[in-house]
Amino acid sequence: MSRIAGRSEKVGYQWRHKNYTRQPGDLPSADVMRKLLAYSDRHGRGLKPEHLIWGAPAAEIEALLEQMRARPAPGIEAAE
Repeated sequence: MSRIAGRSEKVGYQWRHKNYTRQPGDLPSADVMRKLLAYSDRHGRGLKPEHLIWGAPAAEIEALLEQMRARPAPGIEAAE
């Protein structure tokens, strides 16, 4: 995700942990969210703004991950 958003790979660790302005898993800016959504749109990944704001049910996330495993996007390794 950090590479898609044009950030260093280490920033992903920071996104997983809370700080004084964010809860764990919250992305830091609308710019990052827009880049992730644009990437998803270009590659047919199915990410929605609601996923980034409110999250998604585990079954929906598993279905999206399965779709990604079936056809990895160019330049990004498939989820393990």
